[in-house]
Amino acid sequence: IQQESSFNPNSVNSIGAVGICQWLDSSRKNPLQEFATSQGKSYTDLDVQLEFMWMEMCPNVPKTHGASQILTTSEFNSIVNATDLRTATDIFMREFEVCGNYESEIVKRFNYAQNWYNTYAGK
Repeated sequence: IQQESSFNPNSVNSIGAVGICQWLDSSRKNPLQEFATSQGKSYTDLDVQLEFMWMEMCPNVPKTHGASQILTTSEFNSIVNATDLRTATDIFMREFEVCGNYESEIVKRFNYAQNWYNTYAGK
C-alpha cells in the first residue's frame, strides 16, 4: 500500500486509480464508491477504504455493493499463514494489488513491508 499510495486515502494516480489501494476499473472503483455512499461517507474516508479492502481480501466477509472476492481462499490463507514476509508481500502484490510488471518494484515493496513489520510486530 505504501508503494501504491503512501497510505493516502485521497490519492489519485495519472490513470484515475484512487485511494490507498489504487482502485481503478469499474469492478473495483465503482463498488468502493457505492459502499462509501451506503455508509454516508466519501470514498476517500480511510476507514471506508480499509473496510472495503478487507471485504475484497477476506473470503469469510460478506460482499456488498458489488464488491468482489479478489483473493482466493488459498491466496488469503497463504498471506495470513506466511512464515516469511517476502512471500506474503509477493502474494499481496501479485494477487491483490495486481500491479503491472513495470510497477512491481518488489525490492522496494519488500523493504516497505519489512519496515512496517519491524515497527509493529509483537506489539
